[in-house]
Amino acid sequence: MKPTKVTQEQLLASLLPSPEDNSVITALKTLGLYKESLGNGKHAITCPWVAEHTKGRDNGTVYFDGKGNNSNGGFKCQHYHCIQRSTTDFIVCLEALIAELEVSK
Repeated sequence: MKPTKVTQEQLLASLLPSPEDNSVITALKTLGLYKESLGNGKHAITCPWVAEHTKGRDNGTVYFDGKGNNSNGGFKCQHYHCIQRSTTDFIVCLEALIAELEVSK
């Protein structure tokens, strides 16, 4: 049987939770990285790599939960140090931070 090729859209869909049960937002809140909802599925967050930002600036980072106009969901940080960071990198980083938090309890 030939393996099925997975598109980037399918990969993102598997990584991002449905809006009804958003474990990413739960993780962001648990880690103290969640700021506020900006409406239409867009959320202001603290970048998990904020320490790498110029002067540690904590702005310009959003998480798209897959609602509204952001149907694919995703992560975007406007800082130069994060230009290569993907949504997959973001999800993997959150998972690692949550795991570290669980170990430290």
